[in-house]
Amino acid sequence: MNNPPPQLFDRITDVKPMDTFGALIATSLVKGILYDFREHLVNVGFDATALETEIRNFAELRHLDLSQGDTRFWDSMLNGINDFHQRSTSQPEKPTEIPRSTLAKLEDTLPPYKAGRDRRVQFEPDGTIIYPEHDSPWNDEPNEINGYQRDPNNPFRFIPLWKECLLRRGIAVRYAQCGCIDIIMRCGHPKCAKFGDQVSHTDCAVCLLRIQESNDELQKLS
Repeated sequence: MNNPPPQLFDRITDVKPMDTFGALIATSLVKGILYDFREHLVNVGFDATALETEIRNFAELRHLDLSQGDTRFWDSMLNGINDFHQRSTSQPEKPTEIPRSTLAKLEDTLPPYKAGRDRRVQFEPDGTIIYPEHDSPWNDEPNEINGYQRDPNNPFRFIPLWKECLLRRGIAVRYAQCGCIDIIMRCGHPKCAKFGDQVSHTDCAVCLLRIQESNDELQKLS
């Protein structure tokens, strides 16, 4: 028994010619689905005006004006909706902020910069100190900095040796003669033998009372 020939419109997604009426049927069906999606998306909070624009652009600029019905109707419809959904719901990525260490906050204690007298200096979030500009008259290597190690690959960059301590108090000072800066640290832990005294990074390295993270310990001392 011979199989009956396939009907012209039994699968719209087949790639095959359609007459004008068939193309109108396919177009109408796709538009109908799009507007059904529109109503659903508006009901769940999408902007109606933006959706209307998306659908109009889809109908005018994509495949709904073709006289041939093929899989591109469905591919374009789904891709268009998915694309719009992603653009409507995606949030811009926020840059990851690097926590600013207590050493980096020493920058706030520097006196104002004066061109021609001071070297420019900047603090990285981890406390590293850099002289970013070393043109004349500051083209010679800067002085050592208390509690910092000079980068062997960059004599204008200094890496901190200080261990973090929330109770240590420090200031950054400038020296007018050479334009360099230095760091002065004092112990701020009331139970430490060096409380109130100027300390070195080696003092802090062996100190068992350093408070690095816990605010609970600070509250106990207050």
